[in-house]
Amino acid sequence: MSIAQLIEAGIPLLHRALREPLLHFLLLGGLLFGVYAVLPGEPEADQQIVVDHGRLAALQGNFVKAWRRPPTGEELDGLVRDYVREEMAVREARALDIDQDDSVIRRLLRQRLEFVTADLVRQAEPSEEQLQDYWKRHPEAFLQPSRYSFSQVFVDPSRHGANLQAEAARLLSRLNGGDSRDALEVDRSALEPIYADLSVEDLDRLFGSGFGHALSELPQDRWAGPLQSAYGAHLVRLERVQLAAQAEFAAVREPLRQAWQRDQRQQQLDQFYVALQERYQVVIVADAQP
Repeated sequence: MSIAQLIEAGIPLLHRALREPLLHFLLLGGLLFGVYAVLPGEPEADQQIVVDHGRLAALQGNFVKAWRRPPTGEELDGLVRDYVREEMAVREARALDIDQDDSVIRRLLRQRLEFVTADLVRQAEPSEEQLQDYWKRHPEAFLQPSRYSFSQVFVDPSRHGANLQAEAARLLSRLNGGDSRDALEVDRSALEPIYADLSVEDLDRLFGSGFGHALSELPQDRWAGPLQSAYGAHLVRLERVQLAAQAEFAAVREPLRQAWQRDQRQQQLDQFYVALQERYQVVIVADAQP
């Protein structure tokens, strides 16, 4: 076969090859490699990625924290490979200014810095006197919520339809006229006829959002309603209300400790930013155009 025939036979293959994404990727990679080769490079020290004993120990330590066991040799190789790739990617991103003016990256950097400063006080433990003092200074944060006990009569919307309000009014009149709940023919449901010592949060979880607040507004010892729930309508007799009161110290000791530690971390963070601001001059241009 002549050279001309070989060329003619190879043209369709060349056309197909040029349409392959893999070839495009390889060509682009080769081009970038060539550009890096001819352009002046960074100082040699900046091109080094050193994985020393300290870095290896950190990689192994993070693995142990996550998996509760040391990494195998293969897993450690993978950790090192991922670290090197991450370091190369970070350096290249910084060289291209990708990390500049990106709100997500800025937020992550701030969070990371604040986590580091929070570590300084995370392990601090309050004394008994400090907890007692914190409890006395924040009584509203450790209240036992009000609790409600009540009876209810369910009015099923699927049974009464457009007549639901009229049926509810009829039952309400009989109940307040002296009929007991047991004397009524009430709609069947999986709900209990009597509930005791439930908070507003409990009520909203059982009956749907807003039910607890509506019930807390009712008068005691009288049938009222109907109140709407996720199930339908309810006639309710509020039997007893246990008003909110400050919890006993022993009952909230652990939440007190956690709240004290959160406050300590926040105070430490505030002090950190006050000290940090001394290194910066902040200029706010009030008349700057948006």
